[in-house]
Amino acid sequence: MTPVRRALAPTAPLLVALLLVAAGSTPAAAQDPFAPLNLLMTERRLRELQGALSRGDPLVVAMRDQVVAEATPLLARAPDPIRGVLKVPGYYTKKRAQQQAITRRLRGDARGAHTLALAFALTGDARFADQAQRYLDAWMSSLTRPVDGGEWYHAFVLQRRGDTPIVMSYSFPAFFYAHDLLRGLGRVDAAAQARFVAWLRPFVDYHRREERYKDNHHAWQCLFLATAAHVTEDRALFAEAVARYRRAFDAQVCPDGSLGRELLRGERAATYSLMATEAMLQVVVIAERHGHANLRDLRATRTPLRLPNRARPRLFEVVDHLAWFVHDPAAWRRAHRLVLRGKQVNGPARLTDWGWCFEVAHALWGDPRHLALAGAAPYGLGEPRVYTLDFATLHFRPLPAPGLVGALTRPSVP
Repeated sequence: MTPVRRALAPTAPLLVALLLVAAGSTPAAAQDPFAPLNLLMTERRLRELQGALSRGDPLVVAMRDQVVAEATPLLARAPDPIRGVLKVPGYYTKKRAQQQAITRRLRGDARGAHTLALAFALTGDARFADQAQRYLDAWMSSLTRPVDGGEWYHAFVLQRRGDTPIVMSYSFPAFFYAHDLLRGLGRVDAAAQARFVAWLRPFVDYHRREERYKDNHHAWQCLFLATAAHVTEDRALFAEAVARYRRAFDAQVCPDGSLGRELLRGERAATYSLMATEAMLQVVVIAERHGHANLRDLRATRTPLRLPNRARPRLFEVVDHLAWFVHDPAAWRRAHRLVLRGKQVNGPARLTDWGWCFEVAHALWGDPRHLALAGAAPYGLGEPRVYTLDFATLHFRPLPAPGLVGALTRPSVP
């Protein structure tokens, strides 16, 4: 059963003067894609947001206010870095509580730094930039390197590594998004950039060994390497991350657009499919911004059926398959009953709970059904099942004309 064509039911004073020049000026010339402000937030997108704020667009004002509301309590919250090595045991072990505690600290501060950097970008308030940099500095001063967190070895799944690689993969990109914003807006000088690159080196080196099993772990590894390559301006590493994504796509995607290795998770099949899709969407968006054209339309070729090329699934079909589950979980379960073997499958409480994922899909393909699933309200920090796509509405929701206004200024580092 193929789901890809199922119908879905469809203030305060402006503080961005620091970042804008007069309206009507020519947009900035094309720049090196490895220059800052080209990860989740791009220079072009930030100009669009600033233009919409200057016009008082209600949705963009609401998004800005939400970011500021999420960031303001972080001004009074000290960072909580891990001291020494990053050693994360496996989630499905007796050390689950320890794994969760480490993950909360790492993800909490990474996402906090990203939120603060976004608040600075949208308001020009230096307090947010200063606190974001404190978060980054605290982790650079405390966390030294990653080490394996497991206690046993299996030749296929490499459990000896524990969850160190996967927790790095779905946490560190938020640090990278924060750093890219601060650097692009003039808050990181050459010495600070060199320090950040040096701090990242052991983490990147540890994660270069490709994941053998091509499931969500591999997708997140690709995102980690691509985003790390951007902030360190390592073009060869970026190309390798994209090449790994291409190689893994065949192994991950079934002819109907399902992620077969995630279906084997039983009751967690949908949430792990969402987890993998979140990473895959980000890899595609960021890779295309770095010159790897049409990755969104990459088609799986080694499928169990000899399908004609036009019928081979793309990432669009993967997203649509997930949309099918969100919209009609009973039919989705029936279609996969042989794999699920009667198990119930965890899913969102409301259609829009996972809508942040469909924000990205709509930005890529413009299908109105995906926007309908995204919903009208802006997404903020800590939405259900989000790992690194916080504030997806801010980054990907289409904005009304006239679009670009002015160009960004980059104040010097104080």
